[in-house]
Amino acid sequence: GRIYADAPEIDSQVFVRGEGLTVGEFAAVELVGREEYDLVAVPAESD
Repeated sequence: GRIYADAPEIDSQVFVRGEGLTVGEFAAVELVGREEYDLVAVPAESD
């Protein structure tokens, strides 16, 4: 994922790992780690 101001060729990304997610849709996530320049997230638990 990225925000409106990010350029895909040069800015970092957020990799969301989980089941039941659809590419292109918004999802609530929790950041759980990082790789060199990118962030790793999982779907947030609902209350």
